[in-house]
Amino acid sequence: QNIDLWLKSSNISPITRTPLTSKQYVLNRSLQHQIDDYVSRDTFMPCSPKAIQNALLLRVQFIGSANVGKSSICRYLEFARARPTMPTIGCEFCFIKMKGKNQTNNQSCSDVCIRLQDMAGQFDNHGTVTKQCYRNVHGIIFCCSVDSISSVVDLEKHWVAEVNEYAPDYAYCIVLLHKYDLLLHECIDEHKRCQYKLAAQQAQQFAKNHHYPLYNTSVINGQHIHHSLRELIDRILSDHQLYTQIKLENEPLQRKKSIVLNGSMNAECIDK
Repeated sequence: QNIDLWLKSSNISPITRTPLTSKQYVLNRSLQHQIDDYVSRDTFMPCSPKAIQNALLLRVQFIGSANVGKSSICRYLEFARARPTMPTIGCEFCFIKMKGKNQTNNQSCSDVCIRLQDMAGQFDNHGTVTKQCYRNVHGIIFCCSVDSISSVVDLEKHWVAEVNEYAPDYAYCIVLLHKYDLLLHECIDEHKRCQYKLAAQQAQQFAKNHHYPLYNTSVINGQHIHHSLRELIDRILSDHQLYTQIKLENEPLQRKKSIVLNGSMNAECIDK
């Protein structure tokens, strides 16, 4: 379906960026991923905290070791391009709005906002911040990078245990193998290429062991950044029981905003 949409709206190849001489095609994974990225890129847009007043709020938590690119991915999702980032302190967040419809049940996503929560990778200094970051999250994104085998090892060594301890059981999880463009560079030496391949193999094994979808991503070329989040959100919204729970969670939040706007704060209404 996405390939047909591309062919209707474009006369260039999604892979080679050269003019098409024919619109006949043979389906393959590389072509499918390029098209999915193209279609998903227009799915998200930045929004202010005020814009979420009447929206269904989803919480997605990014976790992983330091320097794997979590903040860069969040900024790319927010602004649809790579932007400079500073080291994360504690837990930072931004809001993006989703448009279109859920691909599984054709449900409108025009009233869905996503809070992207970016947690610092220095897990030895988390403390009480950790519990608050995981509270009521609906999706969790494990992040590692091809240039750091230790970041892949830490997924199993630390981050899975932290998720099992603090995150809700209903949260959906995916894995992002970031900086994948490094593996495709022709100028890197063979030793580094072997290290990158080893990190990729270990990430694949981690995802397989835990039955998490794995996406190779890069903010340099935008590979799978939007598509991976779109598929995660689709899975959350397609879970009828979880979707009903999210709607119930949002009701106290809406009541609090209404009370604040009316000028009388009720002490029992606490922001989740």
